[in-house]
Amino acid sequence: MGFPNFLSIVWALIILLIGRWLARRMRRLFTATMAKTDAHINKKVTYALEGIIYYGILIIAISFSLIALGVPINSIIFFFAVLIVLVGVAFQTTLNNLAATIIFIVFQTYKVGDWVEVLNGTFGQVKRIQLFTTVIVTQQQSTVTIPNGVIMDGNIINYSDLGYRRVDMVVTISYESDLLKAKQIMEQVLAENEHVLAEPQPIVGVELLGVRGIDFSLRPLPQQKRIGTPCLK
Repeated sequence: MGFPNFLSIVWALIILLIGRWLARRMRRLFTATMAKTDAHINKKVTYALEGIIYYGILIIAISFSLIALGVPINSIIFFFAVLIVLVGVAFQTTLNNLAATIIFIVFQTYKVGDWVEVLNGTFGQVKRIQLFTTVIVTQQQSTVTIPNGVIMDGNIINYSDLGYRRVDMVVTISYESDLLKAKQIMEQVLAENEHVLAEPQPIVGVELLGVRGIDFSLRPLPQQKRIGTPCLK
């Protein structure tokens, strides 16, 4: 590779300036988009993603500038390939968690305030979505911090996505009681409860013929804001 001529230097500078402008533009666009979303992402996550977007575009611009100066493209590809492999091996778990965070934000898998069940049993409300982890508050008021990569590798059930979650309850009525009237009373209680949705309609039906009485299954659907809190009195 010989010494770059004046025109090559000019083209390299133009590419750098365009890349810098585009990086700033995309960063502002991302910031504006995140401000409009209702995901309530931790600010550290937003700043980190802004940095990834900004410096990612700059690196691409620098690569094209080097090509304009006459640096062989194979050398540039080899350099970045080695760099990516080294970083990937050294920070495999960290990058996995970061990638999961980006996926959660882009695809709105869940957001702060949602009631979720992860890791096949951890149920609670999302308190914070951080750069590498998600903080969940359980119904026992315990705080659980889980790496986002671990969450992504398992099943994620979002009970807040539809705005309601079915609650299964069992009420035992003795055989001596008026079963039809008991069923009507249960249906009336659900219908008159302001926290229970009228549609889809609550289900009241016979679950089991027990030793002491008949088990009725009640399946109301409380509003999203009532998920995780008592709604029937």
